[in-house]
Amino acid sequence: MESDFFLPLPSQLEMAAMDRLTIESGVPSDILMERAGKAIFAALEEHARFQSLRSQTVLVLCGPGNNGGDGLVIAGELFAAGKSVLAVLTNSAKGYSKDYLLQLSKYLAAGGKAVFYSGSGTQELNPPLQDRGLARFEHLPEFSDCLVIDALLGTGQKSSPRGAIADLLNELAEPTLSSSPFKVSVDLPTGLNGDTGEVYSPCFKADVTLCVQYIKRGLLQAPARAMSGEIKTVGIGLKSQSCEFSMITPLASRLIPKRPADSHKGMFGKVFIIGGSRNMPGASVLAAKGALTAGAGIVIKAHLSCFNSVAVPPEVILSCSSDDSAGVWQRCHLKDLKRGCEEVDTVVLGPGLGQERETSALVTELLEWFSAKEKKVVIDADALNIIAADPLLFSLNLKNMVLTPHPGEMARLLGMTVAEVQRNRYLAVSELHKKTGATILLKGASSLIYGANQYSKEPAGVVSTSGNPYMASPGMGDFLSGVIATLMAQGYLPPLAAALAALLHGQAGDKAYAGTGGPLRASSLSDFFWS
Repeated sequence: MESDFFLPLPSQLEMAAMDRLTIESGVPSDILMERAGKAIFAALEEHARFQSLRSQTVLVLCGPGNNGGDGLVIAGELFAAGKSVLAVLTNSAKGYSKDYLLQLSKYLAAGGKAVFYSGSGTQELNPPLQDRGLARFEHLPEFSDCLVIDALLGTGQKSSPRGAIADLLNELAEPTLSSSPFKVSVDLPTGLNGDTGEVYSPCFKADVTLCVQYIKRGLLQAPARAMSGEIKTVGIGLKSQSCEFSMITPLASRLIPKRPADSHKGMFGKVFIIGGSRNMPGASVLAAKGALTAGAGIVIKAHLSCFNSVAVPPEVILSCSSDDSAGVWQRCHLKDLKRGCEEVDTVVLGPGLGQERETSALVTELLEWFSAKEKKVVIDADALNIIAADPLLFSLNLKNMVLTPHPGEMARLLGMTVAEVQRNRYLAVSELHKKTGATILLKGASSLIYGANQYSKEPAGVVSTSGNPYMASPGMGDFLSGVIATLMAQGYLPPLAAALAALLHGQAGDKAYAGTGGPLRASSLSDFFWS
């Protein structure tokens, strides 16, 4: 449910259910359409770009569905405000809803101008448009510094636009159409899947997307994010209901309480880091640094002497194993590692481990032991690849664990391609949760977290939009693993720990980028984490 900390991100079906619930509560559908159009008009009036437009010309592109009906309401409001408005209508073989036709009648009765766009086809007007004597409109004029409103297709888009709508979008993409139109989409850009974030061809590239009531979840994922411009919401009084996914807000950092005056380090969790190898000794150090930065009371790092080439923060306790002749963790280290895990609240397993045969065998035995003990574990990097290579590991009890794959690791875990993962990241995280029972954090632009919902029997997902492209650098995921482990050690359930960690990690990256303006080093985030 909606709160200051988590905002709903509805799918198409969830949004339709909210519409239906609101209508059943006594609000007529035509009133909802008018609310949407008027709210979007009000948001436009307040936008600085709208206020700075020199041209009074507005082109409102109206599809045949309810999105187009919203566009007609907007067109009417703009016309009443003195703008030179042209509503461009498109044909529909399925006809038009009564709400759409009602808004068209109101707009025309008020003196608004509308035309029918046929595009490259030979479509004849449907009777509801033909009866109104609308002129056929062959080509878009060349508008300069005007407002173009996209109200062509709404949340039901599942494939590329076709017919006259595709022709309209292609004309808009021509560089000769306008020098700098201000492009606004109603609810979501046409040519974009609001559930997955897929972008079809052609697609309307918006400067601003004004979402009705809630952001549609696909807008937060690539490549849709780049086509949506600035994203804002306008409320219309819809009845809310729970959604499978929500967006964590910056205010959620308040869920981490201030420390009492009588605090001591034993109150803030013990974290044990298992990772590193001769070739990648720094990964486990970065995980330890993440744990320290997040506020763990005690951080212990499993250590081999061959790791000494990388400086370990002096606050970290080293749990040393003597036999390191191979330069990697092996089954002979199992007893020492189990002893270390027994004494802590949370374990990080994987950063820089490598995937040698002996290491893989060690990880398998550790995971079986963790499963039996119901140990809280963050699994990252090479440990994920070891799991992906052994299907038997998916049968373990992983409910207290957090898996933190990047898209490549996710693809291996699900037996699919990276492109398939990225095409529908929401589906990918839910599928891996079903497969493992673990909380999943899929890293990348707008990281996704999916796990057991503490408030209901259904699992739920969270999107974190903090962070920036300059965090795409070595060791960022290792640092994040340490943060997640610390929050779990402090008592946060795995899904909330992962969501808060992703938020805080991204915010630190944003502050670091604001200070440096370039690619970031994972080790530098500590300086910006709590500032």
